[in-house]
Amino acid sequence: MKEAVDDPKFFTVFNSKAIAIDNNGHPHIVYGGDHLYHAYHDGSRWHYETVDNSPKVGTYASIAFDSSGNAHISYLDGLRNKVKYATNASGKWVIETIDSGSSEVLEGYTSIAIDSSGMPHISYRTTLTINYASKTSDQWEVRTVDSGTVNLSGPEKNKNTSIAIDPSGHVHISYFLMTIQALNMPPMLQDHGRQKLWTTALMPFPASTTP
Repeated sequence: MKEAVDDPKFFTVFNSKAIAIDNNGHPHIVYGGDHLYHAYHDGSRWHYETVDNSPKVGTYASIAFDSSGNAHISYLDGLRNKVKYATNASGKWVIETIDSGSSEVLEGYTSIAIDSSGMPHISYRTTLTINYASKTSDQWEVRTVDSGTVNLSGPEKNKNTSIAIDPSGHVHISYFLMTIQALNMPPMLQDHGRQKLWTTALMPFPASTTP
């Protein structure tokens, strides 16, 4: 069955979309480009809201839910070159800046996952690096997972990152390396006492496969 979720006369800018299912089995969709929008179904009808009404935000959004049913969203602010995060865990939407981009251009899809403690973990990429952001208490920590081999000159599909957390709390990130045509999967964050180290493994494409 096909259903129109949001059908305005026009979007000024429209970019990627992401979907997640809440604890009640209801779909939630985030999308944007001119602003960040959130559409959700309560079992009877669709509801719509603007999460971030800043101009030119909401591209490459990703959404996930914690065990309490709170929504967590990562997305880009294309105008100000920022990675942003929004959650309704307090009962209203609270927006935070994770990475201001500095001299690097933030490009490509963000991906978000929630750990067993309800804390967000986000992967994203710049023109030079694959980055990983995690939150503990009220602070964000941003780390570089890979650098020097990232090439964003290819098609849109090669700008993806994807993040997941296993039952032991280890973080896994997959992403594409244009320069060697291999899927780097996964960098796993392993906790060795106080020192956390990334381990990576390349998964080359078969010779007959065109990425």
